[in-house]
Amino acid sequence: MRRHPAETARSIERLEFGQHLCGTVAARRQSIVATHIQQSDDPQAHWLGRSASGLRRQPLMSDSRLLGTLSFASRTRDEFDPDELAILQTLSHYVAWLTSGCGC
Repeated sequence: MRRHPAETARSIERLEFGQHLCGTVAARRQSIVATHIQQSDDPQAHWLGRSASGLRRQPLMSDSRLLGTLSFASRTRDEFDPDELAILQTLSHYVAWLTSGCGC
């Protein structure tokens, strides 16, 4: 049975550390890159509903404080190239900076 997007969003709005990929990123405070998700047997990839092919999850940090996580996914490509991963890393830093109040 496929969940409605709003129901899925509510079910993962707040995760425990280590729960799903977001919670793992938060607990480890390290990014995760998942490739070839459509062919994956990894149970962590199952909750994506097989809607993504390539994924990067990034912790949002301000100094040593965890603000949350940010995800980037592709439905059409199995992986991101190194330049794209660098751009996603930079975007994550900007989002964390903005979320933390821009140093104001």
